[in-house]
Formats: sequence, structure tokens, C-alpha cells
Amino acid sequence: MFWRIFRYRLISNIRDVGTLFWTLVFPLCLATFFGLVFPNITSSTITFETVNIGVYEAVDYPGDPYLIENLKAAKQSENVDLFHVTQYESIDEAEDALQNKEISGYAVITDQAVLHFSGSGFNQTIIKSFFDQYTQVRSAIVDIASENPGAISEVASLFEEEVEYTKSTFAGRDKPDSILIYFYSLIAMTCLYGGFQGQKEIMHIQANQSSLAARQNISPVPKLKLFGSSILSVTLVQYLSILILIAYLVFVLRINIGDRIGMILAAAFAGCCLGISFGALVGAVVKGGEGIKVAIIISFSMILSLMSGMMQASIKIAVEKAVPAFKYALPGNLIANTFYAIYYFNDNERFYFGMALMIGISIVLYAILTLILRRQRYASI
Repeated sequence: MFWRIFRYRLISNIRDVGTLFWTLVFPLCLATFFGLVFPNITSSTITFETVNIGVYEAVDYPGDPYLIENLKAAKQSENVDLFHVTQYESIDEAEDALQNKEISGYAVITDQAVLHFSGSGFNQTIIKSFFDQYTQVRSAIVDIASENPGAISEVASLFEEEVEYTKSTFAGRDKPDSILIYFYSLIAMTCLYGGFQGQKEIMHIQANQSSLAARQNISPVPKLKLFGSSILSVTLVQYLSILILIAYLVFVLRINIGDRIGMILAAAFAGCCLGISFGALVGAVVKGGEGIKVAIIISFSMILSLMSGMMQASIKIAVEKAVPAFKYALPGNLIANTFYAIYYFNDNERFYFGMALMIGISIVLYAILTLILRRQRYASI
């Protein structure tokens, strides 16, 4: 009898177009939207154009040969110059070029460099930063030369060396990617949307909620057997929906969510159980019609999705920073963090901790739900 009920409930759940839209079609549409937007953000590289700069050296000043040399030698990358230097014979020529936007700024070289700009912007900031740094280095060398002329050659060689005091590295399995927060939050939202399935199954076994439930309650089948077969069928349908979403992310949108397949499947199942158990509890506890219960599930799921970073990744960081316990207490964050632990961290400690919490919360919710259903009695059906 158990498996017969399971089979019929499975067929019914597959044919429930309205619920499948929210648990499968809607997440796929959001995933498609994310896939169209975020790759353009991550793949775009910022390139800077060579900055056009003018230089005028006063006739009565012998000039600084190292300044022009350093301006021409400055690079923004191996094959791209930072500056394109034009030397002018008069200030008027340099000013005309500046007003005609042929250059971003020019320097008048006397005993010091005086910069002239027609406005403010990125190029002007680069020019000023270069001259500030050059002036500081030149001043340091002049001071050293006046105190210890013999140390000039040694100091010059130090400035020519490129010394790196820090090394870029990461401690995880793969390179950190903040964009993944959005996709993990989407998976978490889909898991929580399993609450629709859980709520509907509870409605179908509570005699005061639907005519189908009333007929089932007068049958000789125990209520817990009805509940078990219904929850098993809906868990299978919801789990398949999540797997379809994950497959769509990996094989269609080419999102790298990690290569530990077994852990991903396990986390998806635990998240699925967590969402369904929450929805089932709402269906059993909340008094009122189906519309009220659905509204509660939607509101709860969307708020948790917001806090897990689906709308804005910085919100997730801010929430966890303000209340660190929310990292584990909020189901949306818990699911998303478990998936990120699979992707990034070498050790499995965070994954097992997240799995234990999701399964533990699900068991507690199902236990509460079982007690509620066992105590429900109806005066008449």
C-alpha cells in the first residue's frame, strides 16, 4: 500500500504544473538571466589607454634629463606605454594642445614640475600620481647625495630593482569567485521553494484542508504512512528539480560550481529536505487557507535568499558580519555556504558541519510535524 500511494502521489506531483513552475521553471529562468549578466562582468578586463602628456622645459633651466626618460619608460603593461610624451617649445603650444584635448595635461619644468590640467579625471590622476612619486624619489636621492655622495651609485641601483614584498596566493581548492554567491543563493532558493511541495502534501492529508485529505483520512491507511509516502514522493520530485538546475548551470551556462560531484549531490539532497520540511511544518501549524501558507513560504524564502546574497552579494557579507550566527542559523545562508565550502575549501570540515546542521534541522522539523499529525483528531469528516 505504501508504494502504491507513493506512485500515485509521484504522478500527481509531476502533473502539478503550478508548483513545478516555482520549483523548476522559475529557477531556470533566473539562472538564465544570471548567466547572461554575470559572465560579462567577470570576463571583462579593464584596459587603460596610453595617457597623452605634454612637457615644456623652461629655457633658463637646464632641465631634468631623467624626468623625460622616466616618463617615456613608464609602462602600464609589458607592451603598452603608460605615457605618450610630447615636448613643446612654448607654454602657449602646450596650452593650445590641452584645450584641444590633444593631451590630458602638461608639465612646466623649471626648478620644479608644475602640472596644468583642464579638468579632473582618471588620466589626470595618473599624471599627478606619477609626478608625486617621482618628486619624492628625486628629493630622497638629492638629500642622500648631499650627505653622502659616495652612496649615490648604491642608492640608484636600489631604485632600479623591483622588489616584491608580498606574494599573491589562495588557500582553497579553486580561485575565489564572488559571482558564485549568486548561483549558490539561487540553488538555496530552489531548495527553500521545496516548501511549496511540502505544504501541499500536508494539505492533502489534513481532513479539514481538502476533500482529497478527507477521503484519505477515512481510509484504513494510517496517517503516518500517508505522510511518509507523500513526503518521499515530493522529495524525489523536488530533488530532481534541483539536479536539473545544477545540470543546467554546469553544462549549459558553464558555471564552475566545483568538481566534487558526490558532495554536491549530497548537499542538494540535504537542502531539498530542509526546504520541504519547513513548508510541511508551515502547512501543519499555520491556520488559514492555502493562500496564506503560500505567502508565508514565499516571503520567508525570498528574505532568506536576499540575506544569502542572491540580490546583492554584499548583503550576505554584511549580514554575517553583523550577526555571525546567521551563517548557520539561516537556512538560505547555510545551504549556500555548504555549496561554497565544496567549491573552495580543501578540508571537508565546513561541508560536514553544514550537512549535519541541514539534516539535523530537517529531522527536528519532521519530528515536530509527526507529533502534530499524530495528535490531530476530527470530530466529523
